[in-house]
Amino acid sequence: MAMAMAMAMAMAMAMAMAMAMAMAMAMAMAMAMAMAMAMAMAMAMAMAMAMAMAMANYTDGKCRQWNQA
Repeated sequence: MAMAMAMAMAMAMAMAMAMAMAMAMAMAMAMAMAMAMAMAMAMAMAMAMAMAMAMANYTDGKCRQWNQA
């Protein structure tokens, strides 16, 4: 009886460990996905900013040229 109890306890512990590991892996995957999304958003924002700056520079240069003319 004691042996069966010990085996049941060991199995329960193993199952709890496996569940905890699965939860941790799921959390890590969710975190990684969130980080990737945040990085993609940051890159898109940076690209948009760079494009806006380039456009402003370009239009500014054109206006200066027109003003000189």
